[in-house]
Amino acid sequence: MKKLNKNSEKAQLKDQTSSPASPKSNRIEFTQNQKETLFSEISSGASMREAADVAGVAIATVYRMMHRDQEFSDQIASARRAQQDSEIEKCVEMADLATPEDWQVVKLRIWARQWRASKLAPKKFGDRLAIAGDEGSPLKIEQSLDVSKLSDSALKEILAAKNAN
Repeated sequence: MKKLNKNSEKAQLKDQTSSPASPKSNRIEFTQNQKETLFSEISSGASMREAADVAGVAIATVYRMMHRDQEFSDQIASARRAQQDSEIEKCVEMADLATPEDWQVVKLRIWARQWRASKLAPKKFGDRLAIAGDEGSPLKIEQSLDVSKLSDSALKEILAAKNAN
């Protein structure tokens, strides 16, 4: 058995992963079962790394595939949004199990999960910065003035201002 030093091992690894001569070096493929396992694990609350381990693929390969395949990336994003529902449910369980001795640690863990949920699923868990309607029901601003309650002098001022413009 031939013993290699660390530098030659690194060089061999680099050649194997970055060589454009090999047609398989740029091709990343997952089986349908691996994809389904990956999406299912993420949706159930597993981290990307845990899901990749269960699916039997390297986490770096998952990220490369996300970079190269928009459909795959969209499916991962959808699974990550679903993952946040699971994480928020875990927060309630964590709060229920907190004790007087560990409540501060639990509070920090809950905060971290809420923060991550707000970043990965901002429409559902993010902070609302503005009051706004949606496309089907936009906000309307209406103003009305009951002139019957105005004094005669106020009515004259309004009429004068209107005629001036």
